[in-house]
Amino acid sequence: MIRRWQHWLTNQRGATALEYAMVMPLLFSVIFVSVEITFLLFADAQLEAAANIMTRNGKIGIKDPATGKLTRPTCDQLLTILKNSISGWVYSNKSANLWFTTTIYAAGGGSPAAGCDSRVAGGTGSGAEGDMVLYSINVKRTGFTGFITLLGQGSTWQSQRTLLIQNEL
Repeated sequence: MIRRWQHWLTNQRGATALEYAMVMPLLFSVIFVSVEITFLLFADAQLEAAANIMTRNGKIGIKDPATGKLTRPTCDQLLTILKNSISGWVYSNKSANLWFTTTIYAAGGGSPAAGCDSRVAGGTGSGAEGDMVLYSINVKRTGFTGFITLLGQGSTWQSQRTLLIQNEL
């Protein structure tokens, strides 16, 4: 009886398969989390660049195609600039997951005024000459690989940029 147990305890057949079965889920988890974090960092950098492009256009104005003069961009024009300067895989056209708000601080002082909210129609746009404008740009979407969702860490991530500029035009 003891010899039969010794045979089972000293037998090494199948040890590699068992080690593989135990280690591979952990290895795949590390790989998928690394890919997810890489995509999130790249998307955050894309949002940073898009925010800079949009606020620069708000600061100096955009060229009016009819007259050729620089004018203050409207909320719709700012949203178009933002959507055109961010990659499609970061922002999805299928849902309202990319939005911005502006708060205008008049050059002469006084209380701040709501500029525009891209989720609501209308708004005063990007202020007037010399005004300080606070831009808050947000993007919200699901994860890229879906692995973080499986771990229960939430189904969406959100990134935000807030920039304060003074209008030149």
